Amino acid sequence: QFGLRSSFFFVPQRYHVSESLRDDLVRRGFEVGVHDLNHDGKLFSSRRNFMDRVPQINRYLSEWNAVGFRAGAMHHNLEWIGELDVEYDCSTFDTDPFEPQPDGVKTIFPFMVNRVNKPGGYVEIPYTIPQDFTVFILMQCSGIDIWINKLDWIAKNGGMALINTHPDYMNFENITRKEE
Repeated sequence: QFGLRSSFFFVPQRYHVSESLRDDLVRRGFEVGVHDLNHDGKLFSSRRNFMDRVPQINRYLSEWNAVGFRAGAMHHNLEWIGELDVEYDCSTFDTDPFEPQPDGVKTIFPFMVNRVNKPGGYVEIPYTIPQDFTVFILMQCSGIDIWINKLDWIAKNGGMALINTHPDYMNFENITRKEE
């Protein structure tokens, strides 16, 4: 109705990611991306470790017809991410001092990153609205005033609003879900 679409990023080697779920999301106009490889916090622990995982990540990107990537825990190294076969990455944020790697990119706009070892580049899309975990768990807010205030500021400045939420574990009503 408002022309907004969600992207769903799945961890391919830590959780079962149903092909039928991915296909259904794409059929309904959403996008599916790869979220890390196994979300163990070690993707960027060393260049060797990262390069060992690149072929596996690229295989999932290809199998899922995905063009987007997001690393776990907002860890990032934009030069290394350039090794992935992606059109865009969203492993960064404009500003968020609560992240494990709190070096925000200080912009509310997507930007191009040139690849070092490959031709071309990819678009880096920073999230610009605080994550649900930060707002509801760390800061223990009970409403979305922080989101509304930031969204108003972004709109006033002509920026891009991107929010990263976690519907898999942000459950405030103790609702159990059926297993697929």
